[in-house]
Amino acid sequence: MTQIPNAAAKLAAQIRSAAAEVSDELSDQALNARKTGITSDDMSAAMLKYLSEVAGVKRLPGGIPIAFDLVMDLARYSYGSLDDGDGKASGYGDRPSDAVVDDLIAELAVERRE
Repeated sequence: MTQIPNAAAKLAAQIRSAAAEVSDELSDQALNARKTGITSDDMSAAMLKYLSEVAGVKRLPGGIPIAFDLVMDLARYSYGSLDDGDGKASGYGDRPSDAVVDDLIAELAVERRE
């Protein structure tokens, strides 16, 4: 099989772009949470799809540090613009991506050190 140069970076960029688009759309809806019902819990759930793709990035040559940075970005996207402290659409504490992000960060940090 032929290696694609910078495959990990290219794959991460595609994942990051798709996740940012979803985050932006949900963030706009969450700003009007009373009307839409969208909260950071929903944004967190939407990021699970992209978090599951991190393993593919990690397996590529040079992919571990790129996967780590991707997880950090996906964690940030799970809040969208709601992290400004107003708490209007902060959800109900059922943020399914938080535990996944924590586990991935810990796993990738260990792998980066090795």
